[in-house]
Amino acid sequence: MGLQGPANAVLGKRSIAVTAPTNTVAEPNDVDCVLLVGSDFQPDDPNNQELLAELPFISMQIVDQAGFDFFVNEFFATDRDTDPKGMIEILP
Repeated sequence: MGLQGPANAVLGKRSIAVTAPTNTVAEPNDVDCVLLVGSDFQPDDPNNQELLAELPFISMQIVDQAGFDFFVNEFFATDRDTDPKGMIEILP
């Protein structure tokens, strides 16, 4: 099914994909993602199981607003040299 189908099933808010560096690598080795879900997200729901399973080349964090803010504004914001990293917002 791929990521887009399961992500759309639970996307109530926002998702961000980050590659390092986004604008200079044509084919990155992996993609870091953070998916903001609402309080009604149920990890045990069968529709959400594919999101929770390991996906090849995708490092997925499924978080609430506080976790989303941390990943977007701090963890993914810069690389180890504190250079800003590019981010892509994926809209449903």
